[in-house]
Parts: sequence; structure tokens; C-alpha cells
Amino acid sequence: MSLRLITVQLDAYEAVQQDRLELATRYDIALGNGDQLAIRRAKAAIKAHDLQHGTQLLAELTAA
Repeated sequence: MSLRLITVQLDAYEAVQQDRLELATRYDIALGNGDQLAIRRAKAAIKAHDLQHGTQLLAELTAA
């Protein structure tokens, strides 16, 4: 595997992890503020992320 391919894969992985962190933070802030509209919007964004990347972030956040 070439170094360039590994770098591209690592960059993609890091981008997904950064997105996860931003979405989790957005959800936590909305929960902390008790803002129901912000919670629904954060959940919708997280669901879209989960569908796109095949992850379970929403399940992880709601289980905590």
C-alpha cells in the first residue's frame, strides 16, 4: 500500500472522528441547556452521520 493511500485513509478517518466529536459536543450542550429543538436537530444530524458512515453514535450517546 502506498504512503499516499495510507495518508488519504488516515485523513478520512480523522475527519470522521472530528465530526463525531463535534456532533457529540453539540448534543451534550443541547441536553445541558434543555433546549428541545437543539436536541432534535442534533439527533437528526447524528442520524445522518450514522447512516453515511455506518456508525452507532446516536445509540452510544443516548445509552450514556
